[in-house]
Amino acid sequence: LISFISTSGTTGRPKAVMQTHGNYVLTGEGYMNWVDLKRGERIYCCLPLFHINSQAYTVMGAIAARASVVLVERFSASRFWSDMVHHRVNVFNYIGSMLAILLKRDPAPEERSHSVRLTYGGPAPLGNQRQEIERRFGLTLISGIGMSETTFGLMERVHGEHRPGSLGKPRQHPDPRIVNEARVVDDSGCDVPPGEVGELLFRSPVMMKGYYRDPEQTAASIREGWLYTGDLVRQDEDGFFYYVDRKKDIIRVRGENVSSSEVEQVLALHPAVQEAAVIGVPSELTEDDVATFVVRRSDVDEAELIEWCRGRLADFKAPKYVWFVDDLPKTETQRVEKHHLRKRAAELMSESPDPLAKGLFARE
Repeated sequence: LISFISTSGTTGRPKAVMQTHGNYVLTGEGYMNWVDLKRGERIYCCLPLFHINSQAYTVMGAIAARASVVLVERFSASRFWSDMVHHRVNVFNYIGSMLAILLKRDPAPEERSHSVRLTYGGPAPLGNQRQEIERRFGLTLISGIGMSETTFGLMERVHGEHRPGSLGKPRQHPDPRIVNEARVVDDSGCDVPPGEVGELLFRSPVMMKGYYRDPEQTAASIREGWLYTGDLVRQDEDGFFYYVDRKKDIIRVRGENVSSSEVEQVLALHPAVQEAAVIGVPSELTEDDVATFVVRRSDVDEAELIEWCRGRLADFKAPKYVWFVDDLPKTETQRVEKHHLRKRAAELMSESPDPLAKGLFARE
């Protein structure tokens, strides 16, 4: 073993993933190839060093390529581009809302006078956001998905086809004998046809040994050699994958599945929204209602945001409840802790069952 990597813990108690020296070496060699990292280039790292991204991608990738790592304490939107210029950065990895936050800041000279050629991360930008990011910041953006349990995951190719919203295809090691496979299955474990949503599974030599002192969870996650990720995706006819949501975060509204991620992305497109997190809350009628916690960038009211969503989504996907907050609870790796939001929503709804009270708004 080389490390015990803590899972994000966004849905509850985190688990300790057991990773090996071999997996890290293979990932570093793969990352060098995936981002076309060259000897002497510089990778910017603003993520915690206990995160799998920092360890397996950034550090091991730099070692494999004989590149350098620029380490900073944390992500700072205000100093981000000045850091890029000062340290002559060539590549950086993004997670969560980092790019969306940078995109909503006022333009600055440094964001076009840097030497950054590429950024990699997830989630994939929505709609024309990719073109806007690449045009404004003068770099190439590629999206993908990885996890502590398996570092290979999915990824767009630097010089390959980029499809809007796609996470690419299973990324491979330069050695063709090391194969990374992916499937999309239904609840019974059967493969679903292209275009249908199902759970993402991986099988490769680069997988965790298991969860530390948790054989039950390990057995539930790895079945017949396949890692069940808990992520819902769909695959198109050409083998490109598209993220839908975490399986635990799907909201059931009047018999329909609503992706919290889809609603969050639509809210994030509003110019007055800094970021948003969407959850399901108990409905008085049946199943769930859609609710959101929003951090505002400028003045906007609840009704405007609800109408914004209704104009871009099916009506049942639009939030019924909106709360404005100063910030969202996050882990050290910038993932929103939705279990805290669900507790807070329950408190707000118990304090004020009337949705028009205490800053809560319900559409008619």
